[in-house]
Amino acid sequence: MDLGKKLREALSKLTGKPYVDADDVKALTKDLQRVLISSDVNVKLVLGLSKRIEERALKTEKMESLTLKEHVTKIVYEELVQFMGRSYSPRLDKHKVLMCGLYGSGKCVHKDSVIPLTDGRIKTIEGLYTENRSKGERPVEDGYRIECPANGPELFAFNKETLKIEKRRATALWKLKKRSKLLKVVLDNGNSHSIIVTPEHPFFILENGEVKQLRADRLRADMQVATAISLEFEGGFQRIGNEIINEFGNCTLEDERIASHIAKELLTKFGTLKNAYKKMRPATGYPIFTRNLKYGRVHVEVVRKAHAYGITTSLPEKIRIKGSKSGGRSGSVSAPMTMPTTVDEELAEFLGYVWGDGYIYKSYVEVTNNDPEILSRLDYLSRKLFALEGKIRTDKRNGVKKFIVASVLLVAFINVIFKAPIGKKSKIIEIPELLLKSPKKVIGRFIRAYFDTDGYVEKDSRHIEFCSASRNLIEQLRLVLLRFRIFSNISQKTTNQTQYCRLFLKSDDVVRFGEEISTILPRKRARFDTLSKICGQGQGSHQMIPTGNLLKIIREAHGFSIGEVQKYVSSYGIHERNRIISRNSLVKFLAALGNQHKNWLSLTRKIRNGAAYEDIIEENQGWATASLCRLEHQGYITRSERTCTLTAAGHQVLSGSEEFDIDYLRRLKALASSDVCWIRVNTIEVVDEEDWVYDLTVDDLHTFIANGIIVHNTTTCAKLAHFYKTRGLSVALIAADTDRPAAQEQLEQLAKQVGAAYYTIKGEKDPAAIVKDAMKKIKEEVIIVDSAGRSAFDGHLVEELRAIAGQLKPDETYLVVSADIGQIAGKQATEFNSAVPLSGVIVTKMDGSGKGGGALSSVAASDAKISFVGLGEKPADFEVYDSQKFVGRLLGVPDIGALMEKIKEISKETDVQKLESEELTIDAFYEQLKAAKKLGPLGNVFSMLGAADIPKEMVQQSEGKLKKFESMINSMTKQEKKDASLLKSNPNRIARIAKGSGCTEKEVREFLSQFEKVEKMMNMFKRNRGFRKKMEKMMKGGMPGMGPDMKMA
Repeated sequence: MDLGKKLREALSKLTGKPYVDADDVKALTKDLQRVLISSDVNVKLVLGLSKRIEERALKTEKMESLTLKEHVTKIVYEELVQFMGRSYSPRLDKHKVLMCGLYGSGKCVHKDSVIPLTDGRIKTIEGLYTENRSKGERPVEDGYRIECPANGPELFAFNKETLKIEKRRATALWKLKKRSKLLKVVLDNGNSHSIIVTPEHPFFILENGEVKQLRADRLRADMQVATAISLEFEGGFQRIGNEIINEFGNCTLEDERIASHIAKELLTKFGTLKNAYKKMRPATGYPIFTRNLKYGRVHVEVVRKAHAYGITTSLPEKIRIKGSKSGGRSGSVSAPMTMPTTVDEELAEFLGYVWGDGYIYKSYVEVTNNDPEILSRLDYLSRKLFALEGKIRTDKRNGVKKFIVASVLLVAFINVIFKAPIGKKSKIIEIPELLLKSPKKVIGRFIRAYFDTDGYVEKDSRHIEFCSASRNLIEQLRLVLLRFRIFSNISQKTTNQTQYCRLFLKSDDVVRFGEEISTILPRKRARFDTLSKICGQGQGSHQMIPTGNLLKIIREAHGFSIGEVQKYVSSYGIHERNRIISRNSLVKFLAALGNQHKNWLSLTRKIRNGAAYEDIIEENQGWATASLCRLEHQGYITRSERTCTLTAAGHQVLSGSEEFDIDYLRRLKALASSDVCWIRVNTIEVVDEEDWVYDLTVDDLHTFIANGIIVHNTTTCAKLAHFYKTRGLSVALIAADTDRPAAQEQLEQLAKQVGAAYYTIKGEKDPAAIVKDAMKKIKEEVIIVDSAGRSAFDGHLVEELRAIAGQLKPDETYLVVSADIGQIAGKQATEFNSAVPLSGVIVTKMDGSGKGGGALSSVAASDAKISFVGLGEKPADFEVYDSQKFVGRLLGVPDIGALMEKIKEISKETDVQKLESEELTIDAFYEQLKAAKKLGPLGNVFSMLGAADIPKEMVQQSEGKLKKFESMINSMTKQEKKDASLLKSNPNRIARIAKGSGCTEKEVREFLSQFEKVEKMMNMFKRNRGFRKKMEKMMKGGMPGMGPDMKMA
């Protein structure tokens, strides 16, 4: 939970109290101490603050116009404002700014990190980079960058608000020189589930039921990080006819329909077959060319060359083919066979047997297996798929049976189309890409066959194991199983100097494997049936969710006792005490909250209201008496003879239930239905390997899945530039960071986004020289210099910073620190200020860190000014630091001034006069949507209105609709955008827009309904002059009856 919520909760305990005594004030100050210290605020500073609040609350007389809660809140507000430092007034004239910060090494991952793509393929990040290199690799400082087009690679990304895995496009790929040693984060999920990253690469952790980001170098063993348990993917049937035509150049298709179609089309196009032969010049002679066509045969080369002349051929589900794979006239001839042109379940099953127990020779395929069911399936599949007859041979020495299919064409088919190696395959075999892109039922059949040949299921415990010398195959298999919501562990073992990779499933995932994948072998099927009936075994450690104290808070707020919950959730008391619960039990707990029950909170309300003992127990004497005993045991009430009194703890519980924060419930519901689990960090090791590291820039969510783990992938200079640009000043950015990989390239990209000029010298290593050269050319009013991160103790880097300052002669020098370093920020500010005089400090990541209060208070205590705060990823998520507004938001006081400031910024794009004179079209409505988005996330707007605790699901639902509306508009034609009436009675247009935007037709109709309402409102706006004038006045920042600042009395 964030600092604001904790502070508001502490103050809410005073609600409804007729008076406050010394004990109440001391209890409040203790709560405040706990809240602030948990947010990493310096203990000494906290003690001083709480002492001042306690003295003022007890000695200061309350104003008659204030309630008791308002009086204490006013004192807390005033003290926190002083505690959090002075407000800042930025310069809004021509000036020069130098930005400096702490050293960082780039948020990158190791080249072998495995990335699942939404088209089903699974690539290493190095392989993904290499694949996209043709799209335009450009050199950057210390590496290379690829700008991805709009249809660039689509990845799985993590939405930390909904805890769902979503699809997002990569906008850029990076290959950068490693600048520091890397960290290998090993999870407690087998001995080999790990990822290697740069020290500052963030992970997502779960703390007290809340998702937070934490850098790799700040992770500790026993922390739990987000790991995917589900990757939604359906895929599509893969057609391989074109691959066969392109690869089997010296073969002949034996198909009368195809031959007849080709002959007819050639005659139409060329007049005679002789003319066609002269034009295409196939390798076969003319007599063979014509004889083939006459007798229902056609050479593959002819089909391919006919395609080049625009003659297309629709291939059937199977084609009969004869000849050799070789492209010339020579080559070993093989007996004819049929080749499937679609990858279906049966072809996938055959390949699964070959991958598991098979060996591919130059002229035949061999599968070694003694199970009669598998031998029977191999015989059936060989005949049906390929029209080939296999033979079963038994090794007389050991009785091992081998199923053999002799066919050069079959070997070529498996080797060329599915990339299976001829000869030894154990270390290099992978799941074919065609299978990875196929539907779940196809890849599921492949896994079933592979499991039946090379997998093991224990008899009396829920445990499945696969073992392979191919690490890549095991990594692919682990990610593919996530499509079935099956989670697996991965380990390594060494046998006879060969390293093997083991994939194993436990607990409920074994049962799910039996249901989703299954087996054809009776002995394995019997084991699955037995294991599915075993009771007393849990879901598995990966399905345990650490909830902190949320279970207790929510249970008490709903008036349940532990015993009542245990009627629905087995061993619930243990879960609450240990602050961890299984996913299934959490689902049951949430369902139980809606059940009717005797609510013990009614007893505490009667006690608080002074009811007589007889009235307290009148409803159900037995239950009421037992409940009073339990409440006394828990310390919520005291009893003497026939009287009951509510204790301070009882008041707190009752107050908490009456002011219950629904966000607690939202968080638990999100955890219960999330697409991730939380795996404990086992070890963190320093590794020094590889010269290159890689990164992805991912649209919107800035996260991606690597090795099944969620990882995150910003700059403050661009945000500061955007701040000045929106205030009418021209801005130039100078890239003088010659140390951080790709820093200059990144800043150039951000400069374009915010509309700032950009200066640097490519290849120049002296940052002072870059600044000197830029200063001769710059004509903009505000100049911002981005310098490399450094430590105040590094003499060389401090001298470099002084050299930059000597060329720039800055009017302002800002130190940029991240909120997640907490109270260390104050120490850094002091050290930097002694080395290079600072004008102020910019604290970033205030939106995603629970240590923001610690960072701000420690900087303030160091006598450094806090100048700006960063509140998110986007350029607009950046504000001048105002301690009154900041504290006001923490305590739930409206900040209308900040909201009006935002409205002023977008009013330049929202032309009220233009709306008055023009008809509202969907095009114009779209422009208004884009302008309104500049207000920032709806959650921030609600916070400015003093409604920070509005349920996140409501905010997310509204934001989600706006994004969908935008997608729908982008899928419309120009005519439709100008004339909405074209859509209202045309279901075909609505269906097309729904398909193009990824929405349903119902959602498109909902958008059109909303547009009609806005249209009617705008017509009213035009007709009603009084309403129009008020709106115009508000857009200019002059809302009637409201001063420029909202301060507490």
